Amino acid sequence: MERFFLLEINLILFGIFASYLTYELNSAKNYNNKLKKSGIYNCNITILGRNISFDGFVDTGNLLTSFGKPIIILDEKIMNRLLGFTYNYNINSYKEYMYLYCRLPVQVQNRLSFSFYEGIEGKKKFLPVIKCDKLLIMIDGNLKEIKEPLIGIGKMKKECLLPQSLFEGRIK
Repeated sequence: MERFFLLEINLILFGIFASYLTYELNSAKNYNNKLKKSGIYNCNITILGRNISFDGFVDTGNLLTSFGKPIIILDEKIMNRLLGFTYNYNINSYKEYMYLYCRLPVQVQNRLSFSFYEGIEGKKKFLPVIKCDKLLIMIDGNLKEIKEPLIGIGKMKKECLLPQSLFEGRIK
């Protein structure tokens, strides 16, 4: 009788655990589907052996390129955490660019360039751009790897703006 009772308890606990696991798996699947429908993708970027994960938002208005390669815009807080030091990337002149350049470690200096973009007020602005090692984007359950992506650094409310051109027509 006692064995039967213990077996029954084990079966009940197993059932509770299996139900919980099924619930968690469905929640994760629903979360990923919700992200995909809202144009939000899980991303991971690597530079100099360091990496960080963040949410990337598809930005159909981001048409920035450098030598034909799209520029991905990353919030400066994410880049500061990735590189392990804090800098202000808000640059309005070549002098400020050179000030930033001289303060960066040599390994990052070799990857730094800049591009221009037109701000909301219609003025041309500097955009510091760092060439990273790779960017991974989770699309429909598959990882897309972009080698040597160009990452523009700015102050934003979103973590990352991904140009639609990265998705090669996959986004509807």
